[in-house]
Amino acid sequence: MAGQWEDIEQPTRLTYAPCHYGNKRPYFICPGVVNGRACGRRVGKLFSGGRYFLCRHCYNVAYTSQSEPRYDRMLRRANKLRMELGGGPGTAYWIAPKPKGMWQRTYQRKRFEIEWCEDQANRLFINRFRHVLSDNELTMYLVESTRATHQQ
Repeated sequence: MAGQWEDIEQPTRLTYAPCHYGNKRPYFICPGVVNGRACGRRVGKLFSGGRYFLCRHCYNVAYTSQSEPRYDRMLRRANKLRMELGGGPGTAYWIAPKPKGMWQRTYQRKRFEIEWCEDQANRLFINRFRHVLSDNELTMYLVESTRATHQQ
């Protein structure tokens, strides 16, 4: 009977965990049963992937980032660091100057990590799509990449 609504009662237990600065946070206890065993995980979200509301483990729900290419994860990491320094996301912007109060070595470490992540993303992207590039474009990128690596 596809398309017919059916009333389902699903009691779901709650548990509370103390927060660092007082008060407490509620969590669901997953009511799922997988392979004859009760799940019982403490989770913040339950998903409607079928007849019941269960945790992501019971429904095999992956995080979005688990299915994106590695070069996208590298760029997201670099953008996060860029924003921590007070700059804008994306390689079109300069890396922001050192924020007031930040140690110089912390700033240098973050700058180095941004450059490393973006370089890794470029390399992974080029390797993934090298079949689309001409020999000249491939040589041009590889020469530039090697030159930049040796200057550091």
